[in-house]
Amino acid sequence: MHVCCARFPGYPPPLILTRDRASHDHPPPPPPASPPSFRLRLLEWTNALLPQKTLVKTARFGWNTMWKTLMTELAPQSKDGSYVRPSYTFNGQLGSPPFPLEEGRYHVYVGNACPWCHRLTLAHTLRALNQKQISYSYAIDDPEKASRGGWAFEREGGREAGREGGREGGQVQEHVDRVFGCNDLREVYDLCAPGYTGRCTAPVLIDKRTKRIVNNESSDILRALNLFLPPPPLTHDIDLYPPSLRATIDAINAWVQPSINNGVYRCGFATTQGGYEDGVEDVFEGLERVEQILRKQRFLAGSVLTEADVRLFPTIIRFDAVYSTLFKCTRKRIGDYPNLSMWLREVYQLPGVRQTVDLPGLIRSYYVQLFPLNPSGICPVGPTEADLRLLAPHDRAEKFGGGGEDIFVYKE
Repeated sequence: MHVCCARFPGYPPPLILTRDRASHDHPPPPPPASPPSFRLRLLEWTNALLPQKTLVKTARFGWNTMWKTLMTELAPQSKDGSYVRPSYTFNGQLGSPPFPLEEGRYHVYVGNACPWCHRLTLAHTLRALNQKQISYSYAIDDPEKASRGGWAFEREGGREAGREGGREGGQVQEHVDRVFGCNDLREVYDLCAPGYTGRCTAPVLIDKRTKRIVNNESSDILRALNLFLPPPPLTHDIDLYPPSLRATIDAINAWVQPSINNGVYRCGFATTQGGYEDGVEDVFEGLERVEQILRKQRFLAGSVLTEADVRLFPTIIRFDAVYSTLFKCTRKRIGDYPNLSMWLREVYQLPGVRQTVDLPGLIRSYYVQLFPLNPSGICPVGPTEADLRLLAPHDRAEKFGGGGEDIFVYKE
């Protein structure tokens, strides 16, 4: 090691101190080379042919073109690069002459990670319906197994036999089609709607008796679930769409759906900066509006839990785990909204709701299956139920009064 001072006129030469002569006479050896690894060394051999700037611009153009092509297939786009949710083909209604309201006749196919499906399993749970009244089953999101969409089933006795673990809430899912024995959702559509050529989306409501598709719009199916009576011996018939609050619920749904439910997808699936920024503005304006509503009252439509809360919950429970990172909704977390985060805890802690949420499964689904958004396939660790403090105490009952049964409207 050398220690020297600056040299000025009139001063003697600087004093050089050495730790030992060997280190003074011979410079230290170079650091050991990194372990060998395979790489193309593009920058090294192409610099002799073309500038690095050209190589980078060409690679970026090719990557971006391929990415936009994949994104357009994954999510329909407008001309300005904004995500446009597709319309749905089947709009039959339960209780109509073609589809009379009968217990045991209908089945709903849902997917675990899908928030539009989650609103249905949530309503099914809150209303204490059972599989004998109207059944539902899970498809697994695997675009390599599926066709014309991403939903597939495992064969009976197969690798997963339809069972998925890792659920913090403790519920185990089955991914076997026990209704028709199909391999994927396309086969269900082909069987129940011959000649249909569109995307095979979930959720989808099927008439098992006539082998017909009733409806594949989650909002309509949610209303259908509200028609069934509670199974014996239950007598309390929870009404998620009570007549006295329908105008309020419809008004809330009219802005929550585009700004928040669909808004997060407009952020994540946008292919232009402008389309993304428009989505971000709508999402956080919507969340702030929800926060102000919940500052004054216990639930979105007032003092009782309704369809409006059921439609919002699946988006909020996914927000900090997926949308804030993968979909780039980074301005705020749900934890930054005190009233909204307390509302989230209250709904999550209602009987049965926790079992409808599979945080590890949905995180894995978004990060692995939406590969245009995450080409590496690397899945983040967490956040977990504990990280999000979903089981921590909330202040909603103390702040607004009322107990567990007081938060619902019951049919006459």
